[in-house]
Amino acid sequence: MDFAVDDNGLWVIYGLANSNNTVVVKMDAKDLEIQYAWNISVSHRKAGEMFIVCGVLYVVQSNTETTTNIRFALDLFTNKRVEVDIPFTNPFRRTTMIGYNHKNKELYTWDKGNQLTYPIRYHDQGLANQTNKEEQGTADSAYYNQTGFEVD
Repeated sequence: MDFAVDDNGLWVIYGLANSNNTVVVKMDAKDLEIQYAWNISVSHRKAGEMFIVCGVLYVVQSNTETTTNIRFALDLFTNKRVEVDIPFTNPFRRTTMIGYNHKNKELYTWDKGNQLTYPIRYHDQGLANQTNKEEQGTADSAYYNQTGFEVD
């Protein structure tokens, strides 16, 4: 289970025990109430690491290969896949955590006991402040979403 914080608030990422799927939960930071949840067909057993930046879930292919890629991204506000092919390095070949620091606009990682930072560049798509269910295009009674994305 990974906790993530970005410009939109608190997120939890975890793998389902009896499934290959990954669940992402958006939580209220004050009372930890679940605001929305996604059941995503991304194998948490095959992915290296996952992190969230500006409401987009990114999946790193490997956490043990020196050179790898981020080839899957899902915009959690629009439920649309984002086409990405971003090179990523694990210089010590054992990345165990990736987190986004929204104040410094950097990724922080732990790679075989070494803390590393990666400055990032992105372009704002205007979704950073859409945090309530109506703005996300969801129904009040249906806060759980299963996507149709399959990622090996």
